[in-house]
Amino acid sequence: MKKFKLLSLATALTLGLASLNSCTEDKCKDVTCDNGGACVDGTCECADGYEGTTCQTESRDKIIASFTVSETCSISGNANYTVTITKSASDVTKVVVSPFGGYTGATGILTLEGTTLTLSGVNGTTLNFSAFNGTTNASGSTLTINYSVSDGSATETCQGTWTKQ
Repeated sequence: MKKFKLLSLATALTLGLASLNSCTEDKCKDVTCDNGGACVDGTCECADGYEGTTCQTESRDKIIASFTVSETCSISGNANYTVTITKSASDVTKVVVSPFGGYTGATGILTLEGTTLTLSGVNGTTLNFSAFNGTTNASGSTLTINYSVSDGSATETCQGTWTKQ
């Protein structure tokens, strides 16, 4: 009789645990993530280049605009100019800046990841840009850009604040 009661108790516990496991809520059941995002524990984890609760927004949208640049360079001194940032047609994480560094014809390609900007390259000039460091505030209204530029005989470093117009 004792063996039967122990067996019945073990069976009841097993069935009870199995029914508890079958009631576990699927936190991603009603969550739809856009643009290649994936639901993890009820929250969308976005693919590179997207943000928002459902990954519905391109991250670069917040910096697509014209910016007034206030820059200080080690050789040429202070400069103020305007740049325009547009979307790259080839990559959702990239933007095109023209004129980069205020140099006529120079077009910079920047990659945005979170609030960090990296320089992918500069076209339309014989100048060499390097040592690039860029960030944006969360809203994209202010960018801080630092870089070095060389014409082959001299190299200067420039630090600038870009403010959305």
